[in-house]
Amino acid sequence: MGVSTQPRPGAPHAHFIDARRLGADDSSTLMGPSAKIEFAEVTKDHGFGDVGYAQWQFVPKGEYRNVLLLNGNHLNLEVSNDSIVGITERVGSNNSEKRIGIEGLKAGKAWLIAVDPKSGSALARLEIVVGKQLRLKLGVYRLFHKSGQPNTTCSSVKTSLIPTVNSVYQPQSNIVVKAENTSCKPLNTSRDFGQPIMLTELLEYLRAKNWPSSEHISVILVGAMQESHTGRDDLYGYYDPVSQCVIVEDLFPLSKMGLVLAHEIGHHFFGSTHTKDPDNLMRKGTKGHHSIHLNPEQIKTARSLL
Repeated sequence: MGVSTQPRPGAPHAHFIDARRLGADDSSTLMGPSAKIEFAEVTKDHGFGDVGYAQWQFVPKGEYRNVLLLNGNHLNLEVSNDSIVGITERVGSNNSEKRIGIEGLKAGKAWLIAVDPKSGSALARLEIVVGKQLRLKLGVYRLFHKSGQPNTTCSSVKTSLIPTVNSVYQPQSNIVVKAENTSCKPLNTSRDFGQPIMLTELLEYLRAKNWPSSEHISVILVGAMQESHTGRDDLYGYYDPVSQCVIVEDLFPLSKMGLVLAHEIGHHFFGSTHTKDPDNLMRKGTKGHHSIHLNPEQIKTARSLL
C-alpha cells in the first residue's frame, strides 16, 4: 500500500520555505549533475507523476504517501506550506537516497524542494496536491429482457465489482465510488434486444429513460452484446454520454469486470479518446486486462468534475 505509518517521535521534519523562492511558474529544466537528482514513487499507481516542470504527487487529506529522493541524501528538504503537508524523512534503502513521508493535512497545494546546503540552489522539485475525499455515485442495474439476463448477482456487485473500481480510483485520486442503490436493482423490460444484445437498440431504450438525479452514472450489467447486427462483437463495456450510462458485459470474472467498469467511468471523466500509454487505465483494447495508472492531468480532471 502507499500509506505510511505515523511519523516516529523525533523524526526530522523539512524546513519551512517562503513560497516566493520556488518559482512555481518557472518551467526551466535542471541541468548538469543535478539532472540525476529527482523524486520517484515508492508505491506504483498511488498518485505520482510528472507535469513537465516538476514531479507531482497527489495526497488524500488525512492520509500519507511516500516518495524517494534519488541521489539526494546530502540535500536539505524545504516545504512551501507546512499547514498543508507534513514531511518526515529518513535514509532510503541505499545511502544515496532519502525516503520521504508526506502527510496530507488540509486541501491545497505545496512544494517540496531539494536544496543544496552549500549553494542554496534548488535541485529538484515536487508539487504536492492534497485533496479531500470525493464521491462518484453509481446506480447499478441488472438488465432483464425477453432474450436473457445477466449472470452477475447483486451480492457480488457489492463485495467485488465496486471494491475493484475503488482500488483504481481511491489511492490515486481520493475519489470513492458508491452504489446509490446499495448493491443493484433489476431493470425489467418486455423488449427484446437480441442474443447477443444489440447495443444500438439498447442505447435507444436507455436514452428514453429518466434516471435518478442522485446518480452521476447508471451502470447496466448485461449478457453478451455487440455493436449492431453487422457490427463489432468484442464490446466488453461502453459509456454513452447521452444517457450517462455505462454498459458492462458480465461474461468476465468480477475482477476483470471491475477494471472494464473503471475504464468506462474514465470515459465519463476524460471523453471518448484513448491513450497509447500501455500503463494507463484509458488504453484501448485490453479486454479486461487494464492497467490502472492515472496521470496527473487525469486526476485533476476527474476531481474537477465532482
